[in-house]
Amino acid sequence: MLRHLCAVTLLTGLSTPVFAQACPQPEGWAKPARHASAKRPTFRFGLKPNSSALLELGPQRSIMLATKEAKQGGKDRYAGLAALDVAKGGRIDVLLSNRAYVDLVKDGQTLRSVDHGRLNCNGIFKRVSFDVQPGRHVMQITGSQAKFVRVATITR
Repeated sequence: MLRHLCAVTLLTGLSTPVFAQACPQPEGWAKPARHASAKRPTFRFGLKPNSSALLELGPQRSIMLATKEAKQGGKDRYAGLAALDVAKGGRIDVLLSNRAYVDLVKDGQTLRSVDHGRLNCNGIFKRVSFDVQPGRHVMQITGSQAKFVRVATITR
């Protein structure tokens, strides 16, 4: 009986939120600024770190992507581009409300993500983390089944 009780306690302890990721609370997520994403990697404005936006994407075939390495995700998908102006280098999390691919591109080079995960909390589907340097980055979203995607960035 004691062995059984110890085993249940051990298993219960392992299934607690110790291994769960905390759900982020991005600034402006509830009421994000609304923008049409760019069709080409030229921009009139830049998203700021620690902010949220609702981006309207276009048909993926009509978007001139910043790099050719982007995952497409099938036909009849949506894509778009946005500038991200980073003042200070460090780690940045990109949060998406929908299933889509996201890349950050700087000076024509796709940055390698350093971490990622599905969150499925507070309307946030996934998080992708990048180590960034100061300057303008291109946020490239591809392969979305939805025409609108909510995106947020959080610096760490």
